[in-house]
Amino acid sequence: MRKTITRLAKGLVVLLFATAISLGLSRALTASTSLDCDTPTGICTNNDDCVDACWVYNGTMFGGECQSSGCCMCLE
Repeated sequence: MRKTITRLAKGLVVLLFATAISLGLSRALTASTSLDCDTPTGICTNNDDCVDACWVYNGTMFGGECQSSGCCMCLE
């Protein structure tokens, strides 16, 4: 009985450790691949397009900079 409880406890620790590692890796990958955009992609082709897009999607009135994916990084 004591051996069974010890094995179950060790298994639980291994399972919790594996879960923590997988969650950490997934969050690290998500953080490194996320875009720094304040608007949806495909909105702009030049910085002038960001004036209206930033007002509509972000509520800022100073426009912003068009990113390579076609989204805007808005000025505060």
